[in-house]
Amino acid sequence: IAGLSDVDAITISVSKLAMGSISAISAQNAILIATLSNTLVKMGIALWTGSTELRNLFCLATVSYLLQAYWDLLL
Repeated sequence: IAGLSDVDAITISVSKLAMGSISAISAQNAILIATLSNTLVKMGIALWTGSTELRNLFCLATVSYLLQAYWDLLL
């Protein structure tokens, strides 16, 4: 839920956990999932409140970002 509003706290917490409690891959995935959820919420806000031009630009940028994130998860 915290990833919906901000990812700084999650990044710091998971980075500290990666030093001993969890693996680096698990930390990477947790940060990536938090970042993706944050981006999707912001995309929803932009689609709901933004102008047509903003929606088009934001959707293009978000789709390219999500494709890159998906690719990173596969590797």
